[in-house]
Amino acid sequence: MKKQKTPVAATKNVKESTETTELKSLTQAILMKTKAEKVICFGSIVTTKKKNSCFSSDEAVKRVEPNSYCLLVIPSVTETVPDILIQQRLEEHLKNIATVSIIVHRMEEINAALQNNSSFFTKVYKKGLLLHDNELEPFIAPTTGKNISERISKREKFWNQWFELSQSFLMGAHFYSGEQRNNLAVFMLHQSLQHCYSAMLKVLTGYRSNSNSLKRLVKLIDSALPDSSFSPAEASPESARLSALLMKGFSDARYNDKYSVTNDELNTLLYRIEKILTHANMICQDRLQDLKSGKIAYTG
Repeated sequence: MKKQKTPVAATKNVKESTETTELKSLTQAILMKTKAEKVICFGSIVTTKKKNSCFSSDEAVKRVEPNSYCLLVIPSVTETVPDILIQQRLEEHLKNIATVSIIVHRMEEINAALQNNSSFFTKVYKKGLLLHDNELEPFIAPTTGKNISERISKREKFWNQWFELSQSFLMGAHFYSGEQRNNLAVFMLHQSLQHCYSAMLKVLTGYRSNSNSLKRLVKLIDSALPDSSFSPAEASPESARLSALLMKGFSDARYNDKYSVTNDELNTLLYRIEKILTHANMICQDRLQDLKSGKIAYTG
């Protein structure tokens, strides 16, 4: 079986920029904290504001908000720290540089996925930006894997099951809203969106996340479908405040006596999440249909 040391995309030229500088800083910081075989960037959101004036010879560039990056960290075979701890420690360590979402997978797991034509890891292998490579554990080139039609059917079944759960949690939110139990209604909304986003990641990228953190899922889904997120970074101050209420819906809504949501706030959240679920279902059903018809490749 043919082996290849680096993703194809690793050879592309990257224009020196703030993004490039940050990625270098992030890579250096990662290597200070963990033994990494490879580090790959598979998504980024870079935001700047440019100012031009006829009274100035230079263009002023101002950062609007921290840049966001999604990074795959592959620990060295000698790294004994559990993957979840690597993820948590790195995200905490890197937050002063940029907003970073880390996923951690071992080389053995990734190569097994590539052999099975994993749509997510194949895409990262082909198009991800390689930031660091020890060149001790090579990638195995992707293969065709199992029957494609069966895998598409399995992905469709996964979406239908999880989207039904999302709708059921939304129904629960409406029920608790009618009972004036707003905190529990927000918890249900959190669960509704969490299940929806987890399923979207699977359908749109092929990646299965086990995270219960809605904030983390929002960061990851931004890379796949930016216009459907509930990200405070893209919202007005009022929308950001409502988003923060929802983000805290998993724990604070149940266990913090000071957590409170008004009827108007709850109604706005209900309306927004209903729209997100409707849009998500449309996007995912279209993607599944394109996969079944062959309009797009399974790994695309």
